[in-house]
Amino acid sequence: MRSRALTFLALVCLLLAAALAWLWLTPQGQLREETHWSEPAALRIDYAALLPALPSSAPTDTQRFMALLDRPLFTQTRRPPLPPPPPKPVEAPPPPDNLSTARVQAIFDVPGEGGSVILLIAGKSQRVQVNTSIEGWTLKSIDGRKVSFVRRDQTRELQLQRAALTTYSGLGAPTAAGTGAARPTPPAAPAPAAAASTAAQLRAARAAAQAAQASQPPRATFGGSR
Repeated sequence: MRSRALTFLALVCLLLAAALAWLWLTPQGQLREETHWSEPAALRIDYAALLPALPSSAPTDTQRFMALLDRPLFTQTRRPPLPPPPPKPVEAPPPPDNLSTARVQAIFDVPGEGGSVILLIAGKSQRVQVNTSIEGWTLKSIDGRKVSFVRRDQTRELQLQRAALTTYSGLGAPTAAGTGAARPTPPAAPAPAAAASTAAQLRAARAAAQAAQASQPPRATFGGSR
């Protein structure tokens, strides 16, 4: 039983080998042409064909966009907003008015030449001649102790102040009644104790000088001896 099965399997294997040989080999014993691999021809890929077709570019009517701008949809009046107002021009701050605190220190009035003044302005003493400008003001005229400055339609006058006497000059001050001048106060007399001390010092100095002269020996001099 077992030998029959082996014989049957051997016959099946022979039949399969014969079938493979018939498929691969020719009657001449060579490999068939179908068994040889041949290189396929190269194919060129068309990428443009892979892209989706785009719609044609037709001219656009821009009047529709202008209508939307002129009549906005979400505005109650369907009117465009008003343009913003132009910015206001920035005005420069006015220059400081240093002439309001200026003080006339001296006036040089030369007839026929106009003259000039010494002006203390902004903490500095400056000389200003007639018809010259300082801090935007022009010195127009000098009238005695009064000087006039002009700027456009403004006029300002400054007065030369008289010097104030703050120390005693030796002259008598007017009395309360105003009828005469008070006499200067005489110097105060020294105290008695101070006078006695000064006299004692003078006497002691004189006695010391006399004692020194007496202790020195006499010396010869031309014309006699002392």
